Amino acid sequence: MGEMMVDFVFYILVFLAAMVIGVAGAMAGVGGGVLFTPVMLAFTSFDINAVRAAGLFLAMGTSAQAGSYYLRKGVASLPVVLYGATWMSLGALVGSLLGLYIVEVFGEFGKAVIRLTLGATVLGVFFVMFLKKVEWPEARPDRLAQMLGLYGRYYEESLKKEVAYGARRTLIATFFLFLVGFIGGMFGLGGGWALVPVYNLVMGLPLKVSVACSSATLAVGDAPAAWTFLRSGVVDIFLTVAAMGGVFIGAQLGSYMAMRAKVRVVRYIVLGVMLLSAISLIQRGLSQLGLI
Repeated sequence: MGEMMVDFVFYILVFLAAMVIGVAGAMAGVGGGVLFTPVMLAFTSFDINAVRAAGLFLAMGTSAQAGSYYLRKGVASLPVVLYGATWMSLGALVGSLLGLYIVEVFGEFGKAVIRLTLGATVLGVFFVMFLKKVEWPEARPDRLAQMLGLYGRYYEESLKKEVAYGARRTLIATFFLFLVGFIGGMFGLGGGWALVPVYNLVMGLPLKVSVACSSATLAVGDAPAAWTFLRSGVVDIFLTVAAMGGVFIGAQLGSYMAMRAKVRVVRYIVLGVMLLSAISLIQRGLSQLGLI
């Protein structure tokens, strides 16, 4: 009876933490997995595959809730979302299969290398975004973007006017979209932490549009990876359900707040989430290798 009560309290805490993660994830457009997975792997004894699976479902939950809101408001572009989700889905499927294989074959060493590699990658993207601000890039869609309809306009509430945008470097972005899906599927982070920079820095979309499109893309792009984990039998139902319940409520609040926040605030949230994730992953990886 006492053990059941401890488990109940723990899952309630997971539910409450997921609400906070849902708010932050929706405002930053990064899904929930990028916060949930590092924290759970750093401070709990849950199986790494179960946590990565829950992180993917969490990212999808945040994104489905926030993404639908952004699409209704016209900030997220459906053509951009569908294009990004197509390539991200392919990468997520390959990444999730490879991630399960690495953990099975290489054990703790493989887990540590995965965390260190991802932490270094996120830290690199953080510095790129920190040093380069492209909140309002010029709308110059390339030929492929024009053919696919990867352009549009949206009403920016903080400026009280419409802002035009258009994707560029579409072919280069295709490679990065696949890579984001691959890494997100392998590590169970969803991929939003890198999807925002791809939309913003590579494709030249405004930051708020990038956040909105990232949220909507993750809801579809992570599905193949989540299916892989589900099919392999590593999903912890209680952990996943508790986290999903909290993140749905938090994501609704976060998407509402993001629409009214200044672009600078959204940018700081994106950077903060990425820095926290990178530090957590690097610390955990070094600890597993016995270096700290």
